[in-house]
Amino acid sequence: MTRTSTMATGEVPKALVNYRTDAGVAIIELSDPPANAYSYEMNRQLDQCILSARMDDGVNVIVETNSSAPARTFAC
Repeated sequence: MTRTSTMATGEVPKALVNYRTDAGVAIIELSDPPANAYSYEMNRQLDQCILSARMDDGVNVIVETNSSAPARTFAC
């Protein structure tokens, strides 16, 4: 599931962060190749995904990864 927000102008920003859960694991994928550089909008989307994972009683682990090769994975 991709989380997006609506800007004050009514525009929907590009999905920079993808979020899904599987068997108690929340997988958060940064998706703004090639560098996946943090921007204000990426931080907003990342924050939404982390809060969703924290509030989900079925999630025990949060894994952050990216869509670029080589993949780098960070577990919280």
